[in-house]
Amino acid sequence: MFFVKGGRSHREPVRDTPRLGYGASFKALAAVPGAVPLLSVALLRTAAFMGYLAYLAAFYDERFELSPGPFALVWTLSGTAFFLGNLLTGRAMSAAAPRITAERMMTLALVVGLAALVGFFFTHTLWLALLLTAVTAAAHATVAACVTTLLVRRCPTLRGTALSINAAGMSFGVFAGAALGGVGLGLAGYPGTALALGALTLGALLAALRVRRPA
Repeated sequence: MFFVKGGRSHREPVRDTPRLGYGASFKALAAVPGAVPLLSVALLRTAAFMGYLAYLAAFYDERFELSPGPFALVWTLSGTAFFLGNLLTGRAMSAAAPRITAERMMTLALVVGLAALVGFFFTHTLWLALLLTAVTAAAHATVAACVTTLLVRRCPTLRGTALSINAAGMSFGVFAGAALGGVGLGLAGYPGTALALGALTLGALLAALRVRRPA
């Protein structure tokens, strides 16, 4: 996969433009159509996925009595699915004429990810839990790749600002998702966690629907 050459992607010519200051670059980024919803998708999606991962081992232990050894394979399954999802989506979106737009792919992946994540916490069958684990990881990896692709395309002169805020938002989402998932777990058990993390994913989906393809 690494050595197979993809199609040539269209690159905008480099233009000499005056550099904006720290605060001005944020204001300019907010004015870019779709930038704020994209950054919201990144934050909320990360919060949901990392909150889910925070309780993954505890869930498998409590529901299926999986010891650390076998659970290492579950962790490998999730990581592999995320890696492949991100890699393949990135390659597909960088093609000269992709079969599906990044905006539509992102929305579809969020719908699949929402169903898989919420359904995971209600399953009592190991093979189904494993399937949903792989689907959840692949769906979230797809969304992450689409967000990065769209930010780079829409913010050619503010690429550094966009990607830095994207990274900061995802870092915030890591502990925010774990905290909200824990609140749900404390109030209503795993259904509460599913509700909290599902709400975050739904928020990301609503933000994704605000990202319109430029005319």
